[in-house]
This record gives sequence, structure tokens and C-alpha cells, in this order.
Amino acid sequence: MLKNAISLDFETFSSTNLKTIGAYKYAEGRDTEVLILAVQQHGSNEVLSWDIRQKPNAAINLLRKAIEEKWEIHAFNVQFEWVILKYVCPRQFGFPVPDINTMRCTAAVCRSAGLPPSLAKAATFLKLPILKDTIGLPLIRTFSVPDKKVGRKHHNTEGVFTLAGEKVSYAEAFQKFVDYCVQDVRTEVAVANTMSAYELKGFPLEWFQLDMRMNDRGVPVDRVALQAAYEMFKEKEEYLSERFRELTDLNPTQGEKCKIWFKERGYDSASLDKKNREAQVKRGKLTEEALEALELKSLLGYAALKKIPSMIMMAMNDGCIRGSFLWCGAQKTWRWTSKTPQWQNMKKPPKWLRPYIELAYQTLKNRELSMDNYEFLYGPAYEVVASLARYFVRYEDSNILDLDFAAVEAKILPHAICANRIMEKIRTGGDIYVGTAISLSQALKEKHKVDFNIDRETAKTIVLATQFQGGWHAVYTATGEKWNRAWCETAVQIVRKENPEFPAAWRDFQNAFTEAFHTPHKWVDATPYASFAYVRKGAFPRMLMRLPSGRKITYPYPECNPITMVKVATKGKDDKVIKREWVREPGHFDDEDALAATMKMGDPFIYPKSYIEASFPTYELSFFGHVEGAHYGRVSTYGGDLLQSLTQGIGADLLAHGAINAEKQGFEPFLLVHDQALVKDNGRKDEFEKAMCMIPEWFQGFPLEATADCVRSYCKV
Repeated sequence: MLKNAISLDFETFSSTNLKTIGAYKYAEGRDTEVLILAVQQHGSNEVLSWDIRQKPNAAINLLRKAIEEKWEIHAFNVQFEWVILKYVCPRQFGFPVPDINTMRCTAAVCRSAGLPPSLAKAATFLKLPILKDTIGLPLIRTFSVPDKKVGRKHHNTEGVFTLAGEKVSYAEAFQKFVDYCVQDVRTEVAVANTMSAYELKGFPLEWFQLDMRMNDRGVPVDRVALQAAYEMFKEKEEYLSERFRELTDLNPTQGEKCKIWFKERGYDSASLDKKNREAQVKRGKLTEEALEALELKSLLGYAALKKIPSMIMMAMNDGCIRGSFLWCGAQKTWRWTSKTPQWQNMKKPPKWLRPYIELAYQTLKNRELSMDNYEFLYGPAYEVVASLARYFVRYEDSNILDLDFAAVEAKILPHAICANRIMEKIRTGGDIYVGTAISLSQALKEKHKVDFNIDRETAKTIVLATQFQGGWHAVYTATGEKWNRAWCETAVQIVRKENPEFPAAWRDFQNAFTEAFHTPHKWVDATPYASFAYVRKGAFPRMLMRLPSGRKITYPYPECNPITMVKVATKGKDDKVIKREWVREPGHFDDEDALAATMKMGDPFIYPKSYIEASFPTYELSFFGHVEGAHYGRVSTYGGDLLQSLTQGIGADLLAHGAINAEKQGFEPFLLVHDQALVKDNGRKDEFEKAMCMIPEWFQGFPLEATADCVRSYCKV
């Protein structure tokens, strides 16, 4: 049966660079045009196509009908199809602009299910008989972007060239391009059909549509100030580069020659990355000129400044950056992520600059001072300009309402695990961080003779670092890598002792995952707000974690392997224990002697002076997902990590629920990041706060609070 929905794919040409300026500005370009379109009505097996060699045909007519009658329009990474439909198709084909709420994204469906968010990899992951054609990239390079030497290549360009190892004419290659576009639609439909159980409905669909509208309205930026910042950045870069050349007779970009130069002056590392540079400085063996050159190279590689040219390139004619948010970009939580520029990790201004930040901004924008005088007044140019990144987000003629949920994750965690003691403290104005600070100060003084007290902010940092099963290294990182291991281990012990509900919850989540794995198709509660179920049926085996909102976080191809955690103590020459460490041993052991024999305790080459101090059986949990350093692979998880996903997932749900509600009441969110929501100021600050804090039915009783400040720019820190 034919349905009122289509799947669509475009192939386009433009003289602009899609990767550097983003889909919206790309589509806004005057010479951007559709080369090929392929479209399939759902319920039909036929894919229709049109290309620039043809007059309007059945494919054009079907697409026009779908737009005019407000059918659902599906695509993989649908934002690209949307911007082509909005900006290019009206001028090229005379189409009306579709209703943005009719757009559906199969890539978003894949992200929500924990799959690789690429069409080719998703189809392969699902083991589909219909796969994406691998010839696409060389065809796109041939017909969709101009050649630097000969300009644009057309289907009727004369001559032959090598395509995938085969000599073809441009006419033959263009037909392959059409076939490739048609195959993309077939593959997208196959993926969508296989993933039909994950079709976005209800709250997830509302959330996705909010994201589409938010991306479409865009983030306003001050292009004049951005240009001024870029000019100062380039001026400083030229000055630093010249000084580097004076010292080294090299350009900063000559990587291998720079390594040799530094090595001749005491640098003892094969890498010039930040971590190695800092380590070499601490060694204290570099010459003075090497120290200066190293500092110059560090400044010239200042990553935070790269946002400035990115923002300039992406800003459209009306001063807005559009399409920068990715719905469900963080697949374990469904939090938003952002593409260039990344709004989530904008540099915060240092404390010394904050009182003068707006003045520094206006002075820079108006170019009232030379670079030297600007640095004299406000500080190092690179530091100041990078610190202004979020301040460029502003309307020319209006203020912004910048709302921040108050300690929302610190409240979600105890509420979600029913830690009534902690919640009662929160409701009565108590502060768990103060109690932890007092206990930690006392323990560090008694055990390690430290001569300082732990303040509330440090205690808060430590609690947040350890509440999801973080160990001593999490504390070490959170304290700026200044504490030694013994202090960090004591901090972990104190947090767990002061908040016994946290370790209990880690065990509950670990056990619920494990029980669900061993009893497929049955929901197992970890808390009243989170349940697990292992589903073997459908497109692929998966573990589901159901959140209070009803949506589910998916863990594809889960594994639950028995292991024994063993605490191994090692003695020194005087028979005193000098080292303790936890190690994993495959399998479960009821007999400690058998465990010791398996681990070869006493073996002169493995554990010569070691013994088992403690052990307990558990399970090693894993699934397929994103891994650091690779796009997709097996990921380890554990109770604390699962609890963190629940906490952050609920936070994302609350932010989305509030933004949807605020939009219904006439506000227009344009930036949602972490626990913040930004809208244009319309004089209704109190109503905005109330709308964002409306408690959904699925989380009644939660003390959600937020404050919206009326500000000139995005500046909460």
C-alpha cells in the first residue's frame, strides 16, 4: 500500500565548500544547484530520478506533490535535503518551501539506536542485502565541486578520466552518478524499514522537530566583532611567526625541521604536542631560546582561536549560524552535540578578565586600540580573543534571556536512585558538598598531615568526579593533577563513605544489566526510574535502558562476561606491603586457592611476592558503540557509567521538555547546551523560567529550578 511519505536524496554542485561553511550557507550560495534527485514513495519499489539532462518528469512531479500535500520527507542526514528544498529548489524548480515539521531523518533514527551514523556503515552493521555504492566520493569530487585547474566539469565535458580504476567518459561517469543517487535512496529505505521499531514518535519526534526548527532559526553572531577579532588574531599570529623565524630560521609549520632544532637545544621527545611540550619544560634542560620558541609554538597552535574563522565562514547574510546542532549526537545520553563551531566547549574567560569582558569586547569590535595597547590594557591578545568566543553570540538589536537549570544533575542523581536522605538535604537547603569538605579535610590531615582545608568548591569537584564510580585518577584529573595518589585515594574513600547511596546504585545498575542479559525480553528494574531489558528479536540484539520519559537508550550487541575482581597486595624487601592493585581474572571462582593457583601467585616471574587480599565475582559488561580513537567498536561499561547515562539522559530530557514547552508559549530557543537554554528577550523573563521548569508527568516531585538572566550575549560561565 502506498503511503503519504517519500525518501529523497540530492546530488548538487556549488563553488562553495560544504565542509567549511556548513549546509545552510552552502545552500544559500547563488550558484548552488541540484544535479540529480532520486525519490521513492513509501510502499512502492520504484525509485524515480531526475537529472540536469532532463526536463521535469515523474520524479519532479512526485516531489512537488509531496511538498504541496505535506507528506513526510525522509532522508539520511535530512538537514541537507531540507536546506536544498528551502533555498535551491524554489529558484530552480519553482517548488514551495516544505513544512519543516514534515522532515524525517534516518540518520537520527540510527543515532537514537546506537548505530553508526553513516549510511554505508549502518547498512553494513544491519547486514542488509542493499548497500551504499562505494563509488560516490570520486563522483562527488568530479561533478559536485569545481576543479582548481579546469573549473567545473559537466556530464558533457569532453575527454575521459580514470574512475575507480576504469577509463570512462564524463557522460558515462555522470550516469554512474545518477545510479549512485538512486542506490542511496534504496539503501536509506532499506535501513529505515529495518529500523522501523525505532521510528521517531511521541516525545522523541517532538524533540527532533524542535532541533530542526532551532537549527533553522540559527545562532545570531556579531560579524563585525568577529572580523575585528580575526584581524587582531592574524596580526598577533604574524608577529609571533616572525619572532619564531628570528629565533629558529624556520617557519612554525615546518614540523620535522622544528623537531630537529628543538632536539639540538635539549628537547628530548619525538612529539611537539601540548602534553610533551609541558613535560619538556618541567625537565628544565631546554636552552632559553628553545623555551621562548616553544612558547611561541604553543601560542601559534592555540586551538580555542580556531572557532573565530569558523564562525565567520559559517555566518549567513543575516548574521546567523545555522545547522550547527546535532540531535542525539551523544548516543549514550541523547544530549545535543554541535558541529563547527562547537558551542559545548567554548573557552571560559579567566577570572581576572570577567569584570572587564564586555568592555574588552566593545574595544575590540570598534578597533579603538592598537594590538600592543589592547594587550597592555586587557591582557594577552590570544587569551582575550579566545575568551570572547561565546560573547560573539548576540543580537544586534535585542538582549538575550540566558537560562540555566540550578544544579540539575546534582539533584537528578539522588532523585533517580531514591536517595531520600540526600534529597531531604537539598529540599531543606542543606549542602552535601560542605559535609564532604569537612570530612575530607579531617581525613587528609589525619592520614597525610596536609596543612590545608578543603573548601566547598573543591569538595564539589571531587564528588562530581567520583559519584559515577570514578577512582583516584578521576580525582587526580579533577584537582588539576596536583594531588598525589594517596590523597586522591583517600578522597574516593571519603566520598563513598559520606554518600553510601552512590555505591549501592552502581551495584543496582550493574546487577540489573546482568540479570536482564540472562533473562531476555524481561524488564528488570535498577530503580523505580530506570529499567533494563535484553531484546534478541528484531534488527540486532540489544540491551535497552528505559528512562522515566519512556524513551530508551540502546546498547547494541551487549556482552556480559563473568570475571573475578582481585585485590593483589605486593610486599617489599622488609615484608611490608608496598603496592595494592585491582586486577581482573576471567571467570568466577568459589575457591580462593584455585583463584591463587590460576593467577600463579608466588610465581617468580608473575607475582613473586604477592598475595590475594580480597576478591569478588562480577561481570564485565560491553556493547558496540563509539570508542575513543576509532569511529565504532566494542565499548566497556559498568554500573557507574550506566548510572551516569541515566542522569545525563534525564537532564537532556528535562531540557528538551522545557524548550518544547517554552516554544509552545511563544519563545524561540536558538541555543541549548548542557543545562542552558537561550532565547531572544521578549520582556517575559518570568514566563520563560516558568515554562522551562514545568515538571513533566514522568518526573513529578523533582525540584527543578532555573534562573534566566537578561544579558547582552551568551556569557554564563
